[in-house]
Amino acid sequence: MSKKIIVAGAGHGGLVAAAYLAEQGYETEIFEQKKREELGYDWHDTIGRDTFRIAGISEYDSSKMTPRRDSTFYAPSMKTPVSFDRDPARTALEIERKYLYDILIENAEKKGVKINYTAEVCGPLLDKNGDVRGLVVDGKEVPGDLVIDSAGLFSPVIAGLPAKYGIVNQYTENDIFHTFRAYYNLVEGVKTKHMERFNIFFRFNGIKGIAWFKISDGMADVLVGSVKPLDHAKAQEVLAGMRKVQPALGDKLLRGGQIVDIPIKSTHSL
Repeated sequence: MSKKIIVAGAGHGGLVAAAYLAEQGYETEIFEQKKREELGYDWHDTIGRDTFRIAGISEYDSSKMTPRRDSTFYAPSMKTPVSFDRDPARTALEIERKYLYDILIENAEKKGVKINYTAEVCGPLLDKNGDVRGLVVDGKEVPGDLVIDSAGLFSPVIAGLPAKYGIVNQYTENDIFHTFRAYYNLVEGVKTKHMERFNIFFRFNGIKGIAWFKISDGMADVLVGSVKPLDHAKAQEVLAGMRKVQPALGDKLLRGGQIVDIPIKSTHSL
């Protein structure tokens, strides 16, 4: 086939789409602004047991995935927690995001996708009628027959589209989930109720969002997420409250500790 498909950003969706299209015989190329080793946050992701099958991926090390812990949910009042146990055969799996990226990138490259790192997508390449004909990458025109946008929440592709595409590139307070994710030490010898479960707290400590506590690889895996702006001071305030509920949560940061914005609503579409 002579059609060329170009992808802005090596996100999960972009990598999977590019791999599928390359497998169908299309010339497929990805442009990613980060270095290869910079891809993926320092945390675990949850995937379904059939995720790789659906994505057409058969080569991976299943020993690097573990069943997600059964969940216990807490209302703001902290009264009457509700526990939910899934059939072990249907339990979702946890995987390091770095390893997940290894799998997706290897799959894409084996199927013929060319991936360009440290390549900054500046915006869409437009013709005189304002139609998308490719991308502008590092200030240079890269024509393509189809453009896939996998450049994230604040995509330069979306930002550069003419008004005729009808996409409003704005987000309201409830469209973005501001997320702090980190791993701390476990306080030796401290045991609390449900500490071996995936504990999810709604509107914990007054935040407009959720917090969680679970154990991952012998560490206290915590998240603070809010639709209101979140900074490190607020995250630490919430964690101070979490230590009263889960005193096994230590104060030594072992991994993570960054704040990341995650879209809540569906991505933009034409």
